[in-house]
Amino acid sequence: MPVFPGGELALKEYIERETKYPELAKKNGVHGQVHVSFIISKEGKVIEPKIEKGIDPAIDEEAIRVISC
Repeated sequence: MPVFPGGELALKEYIERETKYPELAKKNGVHGQVHVSFIISKEGKVIEPKIEKGIDPAIDEEAIRVISC
């Protein structure tokens, strides 16, 4: 199984560091969890990211951006 470089803690730190919460979502008090599914290629790249459970289009888009970097 693929593992994020540095393990699960490094993954959580990466997500926290890279996520830029959309201003409009902040202003409107939108919060929650976005569930994203994806495949890791043989080269270690995220492919076919898909929102499984979203909460707001801007936040969903940010989730896809962060995991696709």
